[in-house]
Amino acid sequence: MGTSGPDSTLTSADLTAFANIVGMQGDVGATTLTKAGLADFSQRLYWCSFNYQTISNTSLQNYLDVFYQGLSTTTTNWGAPVPALLVAYMWGNFCQNGDWGSYYDETGSGITWQNRCAYGNFACSTPSAPANWQSAIQSALTTAPCSAYPPSTMVWFPASSDEAFENRYNIVNYEYGLFDPAKWTDANLVAQNTTALWSAQSSDLATLTQTTPLTGQQCLYLLHLLTGLCTSPSAKDLALVNTIATLNTNSIENPNDIFIDQLTYFALMAWVDPKGAYQWTHDQLASTLAILAAATPNQDPGSVVLKKTFAQQTAVLNSSSSYPMVDPYNPSIGFPQRKTDTLAALNNAWQGLHQ
Repeated sequence: MGTSGPDSTLTSADLTAFANIVGMQGDVGATTLTKAGLADFSQRLYWCSFNYQTISNTSLQNYLDVFYQGLSTTTTNWGAPVPALLVAYMWGNFCQNGDWGSYYDETGSGITWQNRCAYGNFACSTPSAPANWQSAIQSALTTAPCSAYPPSTMVWFPASSDEAFENRYNIVNYEYGLFDPAKWTDANLVAQNTTALWSAQSSDLATLTQTTPLTGQQCLYLLHLLTGLCTSPSAKDLALVNTIATLNTNSIENPNDIFIDQLTYFALMAWVDPKGAYQWTHDQLASTLAILAAATPNQDPGSVVLKKTFAQQTAVLNSSSSYPMVDPYNPSIGFPQRKTDTLAALNNAWQGLHQ
């Protein structure tokens, strides 16, 4: 049964973007928001904002478009929308890594935050795409609430270059420190106002469930979809994630297994394959598994089984630098055969959704 579905063609840059998207979903979709989660959100939002142009997958672009649309109208307890918080993060990043001294005029006085932004020499500037997010950031650059010492709002902007130099590390800590539930007290509004992202993914998953057989690329896409939907506000989505994740999936190498374990195993092989499209390193595999694990923070059954699977695969990965090119549990079966067997097992199990 073939049907049109999401754009499942994933470049290496697309996979990085998809991991960042589901990472943000885990950060703001957690039942309990944490300082570490919101800090992670700030970094991933920054990456996605300034790397949008590297994404070629149209479905991922759509996910970010609807996410940005929701963020643009989400207010914060500082009286400014979320884009202004990203500007605060950008200012902290600039003070840490940029030529911040040139941000002031030669006399070191008389330049306000708004006037300096108007000169257009802010090191991090605005994203090149999409247009709605670019506009939201540009607006926030000139309207973000700011104050000199002592800082009392989003942006700590000292009145002189001398004062900026003296407080540069404190500025960085202050701006990054805003991403904390104790300070960003209504951060829960992000997930509430960006449900269109989860809805788009839910629709794509529904389409994929009617698609057989799954290609290797669709399997990689499916792994990220299931992870992102672990923080969906829809009980129906959570139930479907668990149903798919726990499908009986039996391969020659791994009998009596479940779908999510075989799916993760296949993804690791697809990413590391020296003759494949990605040719990732062992460290890249470990880093991606860590992101996926962190994106399943809740205690619904689907999230629990995904997190457990990611932990188990990480443990094997850590125990063997040659995994999954060589499988310590199936050392006599070659890599190409295991990859073929695993995809076949996934498709056999996938048929169970239609019976």
